[in-house]
Amino acid sequence: LATVNEPAILDVLRGRHVHIWREGDAYRILVPGHGDALQQALEEIARIERDCHAHSAPVLERVDEGFIFFIRGEQAFLFVQFFLALETDLPPSSISKAPRVRHRE
Repeated sequence: LATVNEPAILDVLRGRHVHIWREGDAYRILVPGHGDALQQALEEIARIERDCHAHSAPVLERVDEGFIFFIRGEQAFLFVQFFLALETDLPPSSISKAPRVRHRE
């Protein structure tokens, strides 16, 4: 996951709510939505991580609600941390659109 630092990938996932299930040494991470950018970002993460020896190759599955990112292995919890960190991070585009707060003097 250390090599996943492309803004195009991260910006698509920032601020996006996820659902996580643990099954023994595996995790299912549901990322709601079906957009092309979302699918491409998740596919790229799976591609980057497929040869890592700390966990199994990630599997991406399209479901009615969005995409399930499935990962198994001793270090699979790192993906949970990754997706949860991005969930609480705002995309740069939403920051510029946020209303400005004026402070009274």
